[in-house]
Amino acid sequence: MAGRLRLVYNPLVEGTGSAVVDGGQLGKQVSWVKPREIPLVVCYRPHLIRTISAAVIVGTILFCVNHLDVVLAGEATTSTWVKSAITYLVPFCVANYGVVTATREREPRFPA
Repeated sequence: MAGRLRLVYNPLVEGTGSAVVDGGQLGKQVSWVKPREIPLVVCYRPHLIRTISAAVIVGTILFCVNHLDVVLAGEATTSTWVKSAITYLVPFCVANYGVVTATREREPRFPA
């Protein structure tokens, strides 16, 4: 495991600290094995920047397509604003799903 930096480590809890940052030639790569490590990967700053950027860009396009006419006409209700928030939340969740699936590091089935 040379060249890896553990994101979380608790010596009192066995098995913590397996979400790792690996400094390779292409930069740092975060991966996860156990589901409890997913928040570490999702909250990793470079991933957050990309997922929020994707959500803002895609969410704004979807907002303009689906809700802009109602807002500009002054007929926006609470329901419209809730739907608008969900319009931004969905691309954020989809982008995070992509990060989580792309960074999964599978455990070997048979010990070496």
